[in-house]
Amino acid sequence: MKIYITFFLTFTLLCPITSISQAYEPMLGQLNEWHVTSCFGGCNTSTYYTDGDTIVGGLDYKILDGYHFSSRTFLLHENLIEKTVQLAIITPTKVTEFLLYDFSLEIGDSIELFNPVSPYPLLAGFYQLDSIVFKPLEDSQLYRHFYLSPTNSNTQSNESPIWIESVGSLSLINGPGSTPNFNGGGQLSCYFKDGESRYFNSDSIQTCDQEHFLSLDELIDQSQFTVFPNPSINSITISTDSNEFSKCEIVDINGNLVLDFKLEQNNTYTHHLDPAIYFIKLLNKNSVSREQKLIVIK
Repeated sequence: MKIYITFFLTFTLLCPITSISQAYEPMLGQLNEWHVTSCFGGCNTSTYYTDGDTIVGGLDYKILDGYHFSSRTFLLHENLIEKTVQLAIITPTKVTEFLLYDFSLEIGDSIELFNPVSPYPLLAGFYQLDSIVFKPLEDSQLYRHFYLSPTNSNTQSNESPIWIESVGSLSLINGPGSTPNFNGGGQLSCYFKDGESRYFNSDSIQTCDQEHFLSLDELIDQSQFTVFPNPSINSITISTDSNEFSKCEIVDINGNLVLDFKLEQNNTYTHHLDPAIYFIKLLNKNSVSREQKLIVIK
């Protein structure tokens, strides 16, 4: 069996494959964490991750946190049927959404790419998919690697993006039209999905450890709380039946603390809030956030 697998992987690494059929592997899980390394007179690795869920316009979103997403106004949504990933940016007056990835593309297809709130041009222009290659990741499973290049009519960018199914861009998550480059916006060093290593680039860093969550089971065990109604007219109620949380913080979209209070198991708390967008953060005894919810007050 080992000999068979070795020969099979060697073949797939050398040959672009379009005839292999396998189920789509989503990019977003319950927990996601990306590490990006950039080098300017020295190398530095930054981390961003999904931290909580919310609903906007009737769709489920993951909240991005860390790195330059710490305002918690960046949300990711994945359409499993269409195999697309969108980024929503929230302000007090509107929600702006960008299509980041379309993993349903076939060789020869073209797509207009955007790099919202990144070191790269927002309008990246049109790109075509040159090839799809199946390669193994850290879990030894084969995943589609998408290689794109600017179309002949694209005068806005000369980048050569690489996407990986279930991972995203090999550059920044919000840079689907960017080339992985240490001296540019950065290059993906490693990626964890649901507590397991999915991608690791040993050329950029020697080791990689997940920073924000130990395991999916740990998050589930410590995430038993409810915020309702959502959306709300002018007040919210927070209820928890877990003794893992000791404190609750309510912050606005600029990260300013609006309210904080101690939590006790099986207690319910009701608070009145002015119309705005808020983030509800529950903390454990070590002041480490285990889950966060976005509340839109109308």
